[in-house]
Amino acid sequence: MPPIRIGIVGVGHIAMTQHLPALATHEDVDVSIWVSRNPGRAMELAQSWSTAHDRPLPRIVTNLTQLDPDPPLDALVISSPTQSHFEAARWALITNLHVLLEKPMTAPWVEADT
Repeated sequence: MPPIRIGIVGVGHIAMTQHLPALATHEDVDVSIWVSRNPGRAMELAQSWSTAHDRPLPRIVTNLTQLDPDPPLDALVISSPTQSHFEAARWALITNLHVLLEKPMTAPWVEADT
């Protein structure tokens, strides 16, 4: 069975201490794409994480518009600051991805209706 392909948006404290370590415990999960506003820092973290967990180096992109993965993703973990949750969640849902998003989905509640 092929691995579950995961992308992660935001590679700050929560991603590095909670989401990525949890995902690394599953052999059938491939965290293949990281989205970060700071690609240099993300690459440093990715190299460290990949080595520590014996995983392939993920592709680093700076925004969701660069996400045209081949093979496609199965799910997106959103670990970015709250003000960017809505954009990432909406993109993922429109793209038919499974989404892991901790609260809140959006800062202004009216965005949730769109």
